[in-house]
Amino acid sequence: KGMEGLVEQGRDYMIKTNQEDTSTADEKQVTMVRNTLRRLMGPIKPIYRLFMAGIVPAKVGEALGKEEWKDKQVFKGGLFYAPFLTSLVTPLFFQWLVGPARTSRRSDGTRGGVVVEKCRFLEISNCKGLCLHLCKSPAEQFFGEELGVPLYVQPNFESHECHWNWGEEAPD
Repeated sequence: KGMEGLVEQGRDYMIKTNQEDTSTADEKQVTMVRNTLRRLMGPIKPIYRLFMAGIVPAKVGEALGKEEWKDKQVFKGGLFYAPFLTSLVTPLFFQWLVGPARTSRRSDGTRGGVVVEKCRFLEISNCKGLCLHLCKSPAEQFFGEELGVPLYVQPNFESHECHWNWGEEAPD
């Protein structure tokens, strides 16, 4: 079913979790997507964490004799080049899900942004809830908390354009 099938599954999951317990539905939806992202990254995750976020794997910390570095982020918020390099590769791996995307500048004017010209997922679902709970929130949490590089996703629900800004914290 392609994208329509993915949207249908997302909608079904959102409805199911809301029917089970509305107090935990949002959290369950975000967790499901984060688990999926974790599995999709596979062996790339520790490499990204080391070379983009400066998070030293336990074995490397031990080998360097730096116990205090084990699984710690040495460079808070990621290394200076992480937002830019992430924005370069994202359109290549992202297009199947969201449609055409291009690199751009973040809201602060520096490199490290991606503009999704018209998000296919948002356009087909036409649902703010699906966008927020199955895309925006889990992506921001996954990059910030698990990969160590902050991400701020800014969807436009009218035009279906979406800005992804690596290295910027999402406001609360």
